Amino acid sequence: MNFPIVQLIFPDAVHADFVKRQQIINGGFYELYNRLRFQPPRIYCFKSPLALQYALNFIYGYGRQSPDHGFTENYPGFCNDLYEGNSNFRNINRLIWAYVGEKIAAPAISHGCGNSYSDYIYQHRQIFKALEEAVISDLKLKLGARGFNFSYFSYHPGFKDHLWLTAVLPCLGHFDQQHKDVYLNYREMVQAGLMYSYLFKDMVLWCPMPETACFNSAKELHNEKGPAIRWADGYKQYYWQGTKIMQRIAEYPETITGEDINLLGEDNLEYVKKKLGPERFSMLYQKEEVV
Repeated sequence: MNFPIVQLIFPDAVHADFVKRQQIINGGFYELYNRLRFQPPRIYCFKSPLALQYALNFIYGYGRQSPDHGFTENYPGFCNDLYEGNSNFRNINRLIWAYVGEKIAAPAISHGCGNSYSDYIYQHRQIFKALEEAVISDLKLKLGARGFNFSYFSYHPGFKDHLWLTAVLPCLGHFDQQHKDVYLNYREMVQAGLMYSYLFKDMVLWCPMPETACFNSAKELHNEKGPAIRWADGYKQYYWQGTKIMQRIAEYPETITGEDINLLGEDNLEYVKKKLGPERFSMLYQKEEVV
């Protein structure tokens, strides 16, 4: 089963297309800061949520580690700002939250968008929830393993805004021109492929939606032959029918041993059996049980 909403928020990773989308998103941030009467921010796009989390750790000094050589090479402008120490790292995420609520959400509710808003979110939230939970849980594990902290992203703007922005669309004709302009600029930025952001007084950090995000008919993350979620910098996760699985099981099943199978949780066993075939799975699994 196809889900049009998934196609809409997961842009193709064609280079020229991404450059165009990046320009739209950056322009949206400039407009947002201008409406708040702030100076134009320096904007840095990170290739994945993991890279964005590393940037936040380096800003806040978590783990007392400096960016490694690869990170410095990929994001030289950001690292120069970090080393020079001239940036105002006052977090304005709450201010943005209040602004979006006042300029978009409040006018929509006042014009009777409440029912359509709730119905639309109810129909489509499972996809967004599955993606959000997968990303956040994996980030916490990977960051913790390296001695870093996880910081929650800005609530606005982000990919989850797509739900309520789409639900509000039927009421747009009731908005005055100012609120309509705010809405259209904000929606264009989200639709261009923005996933997460983190906003400071004079700096914006953001990352795009994944190149690939695969769901099954039950709206669970699922890909039998490769990563279910993948970003341009190689950050990826593997899922089968909503269950997280090892990369080696998905792509190199011939290397799986009885010991590997024994260490897997029950949720992974059905998938391993499917990949290995009943005969080989039974042979390896029984061998491990005897040992």
